[in-house]
Amino acid sequence: MCVWVLTIFCISGQGQIGLTGLLTYGQAFAADPGPWGGSAYTASLSSGKEFSIGMQGERLFGTDLSYYEISLISKLKSNGGIGLVLTRKGTEFLSESAGSLSWGKQLGASLHIGVRLGYKLQSAVSYGAESSPVAGLGLGFKINEHCKWMFQADHLNGFFSKETNMGYRIRTGLGYNFSSVCFGTIEFLAEQNSSTRFIAGLHYKPIDEVSLRFGFASDMFLVSGSFHYQNFYVGVNASWHMVMGMSSGLCVSYTFKKG
Repeated sequence: MCVWVLTIFCISGQGQIGLTGLLTYGQAFAADPGPWGGSAYTASLSSGKEFSIGMQGERLFGTDLSYYEISLISKLKSNGGIGLVLTRKGTEFLSESAGSLSWGKQLGASLHIGVRLGYKLQSAVSYGAESSPVAGLGLGFKINEHCKWMFQADHLNGFFSKETNMGYRIRTGLGYNFSSVCFGTIEFLAEQNSSTRFIAGLHYKPIDEVSLRFGFASDMFLVSGSFHYQNFYVGVNASWHMVMGMSSGLCVSYTFKKG
């Protein structure tokens, strides 16, 4: 059982990223990244329009392995935005908790930058716990009115101990707006000791109150649907892994708009 949970833990990735919500993070390519865009790409925080808070949780592959995230973003007056992300993933035997503060700013007409600083704690029963800092750098570039490129590199493990396994996560992709109600994303996600994951998604908004997302991520099929009412948002995510089976997740957010 421990080997099975550890295998799933590795498949789901290293902290600060959900699995069933992989398409939700693609919101970073939209005009307003909402509370989830900054989790994936810090440079997208420069496009934040209001103060938003979001929470999501998921249960992975029908096991007791779960993932929870709380994300807050706020627009700054000086043409930028900040974001706070708190995450926890694991079981009662093996877990990883992390927190980070990010900042994004637009430079010129097309270039966006972002930085992330944080801390994470990994713990396992009978093995103890190990903590380490987290740092990241993000870039974004608006190619034209329809196409945007994003890049994020995160250093996940300790800087100070030579015995600590140095970890990284690199995520990059393109987003293209086909129309005012439909955009597509193509991304690559690479993590140390894991195979590179290819993510493709189509985001469609048939009416103002409803959003639908379809896609796949290398070895998984992804689907997501959400409902918007005034400042409130609720979404349901699901994924199907060819070996591990189904996962499901729920996310909610609220945006505090001026006036």
